[in-house]
Parts: sequence; structure tokens; C-alpha cells
Amino acid sequence: MVSPKKRKIAAARAAAACAAAEKDGPPQPRATKKAKAAAAAAPPPADGDGDGDDLATRLLERHRSTMKALRSNVDEMIGTNDDDDQEYASELHLSSTLALAELKSLQRRIAVEVEARAAASKGRREEVEGRGLVLENLNYERNYLREEIGTMR
Repeated sequence: MVSPKKRKIAAARAAAACAAAEKDGPPQPRATKKAKAAAAAAPPPADGDGDGDDLATRLLERHRSTMKALRSNVDEMIGTNDDDDQEYASELHLSSTLALAELKSLQRRIAVEVEARAAASKGRREEVEGRGLVLENLNYERNYLREEIGTMR
């Protein structure tokens, strides 16, 4: 038999999944327990507006929340006997699998964001170096012209 605490946790996850589904769109047909567990494991969708810093922050926040959910599921799996409630164990397994898939996706997106920032940084660094060379050439030319003017006086 499943403990009341575990049932309470599962019910809270299912309620959160149902609330998120109602908030995100028109009412859907009643979800199965596996669908509710999957929805509970998935973090909320990120907004599309904002700059790169905002995107990186959102990705990192989603990564942290997904890791927290995965750790929670693993802790519950460790404390659950397979004989207690096979259905609850399968919900935890499904939820953990979805969390791992989400982590993989987030890590790819974070890697792409890091590469984009590195490329932008490299481009700006090259631009600064180029402008520094132009400034150095202009200073050299200015000093040369000053010397020429000084010799003509």
C-alpha cells in the first residue's frame, strides 16, 4: 500500500499539471495519470521576449527546477518499494525520464547560447583590436606631421 504522504505528493503533482493545462489553453480531455505525471515533471514554458541575458537566465532557471524535480523523483524512487504501488513507481519513472529529456534539451540550448555569446564576444574583441590599430596609426601620423611642421618653422 502507498503511504498517505506519497499519495499527497502525487495528488499535488496531478493538480499542478491540471492547473497548468487549464491556464495554458482550452480545456483538454481528462488526462491519464501518466500524462499528469509527465506534465508535473515539465517546467513551465519560457516567454519569447527579452534579450540574450534574459534567455540565459530563463534557461538556467528551468535547468535548476528540472534538476530539483529529478532529484525529488529519484529520492522518492529510492524510498518506494516496487511491491507497494507499481502504478506510482511507473509514474515516477516516466516523470524522471521526461525530466532527463528536458535536461538534455536544456543543455543543448545552453551550449548553443554559450557558443553564440563566445562568437559575439570574439567579433567585438576583433573590432576593438582593429580600432586600436587605426588609432595607433593615426597617432603615429599625427606625430609625424607635427615633426614635419616643427622642422619647417
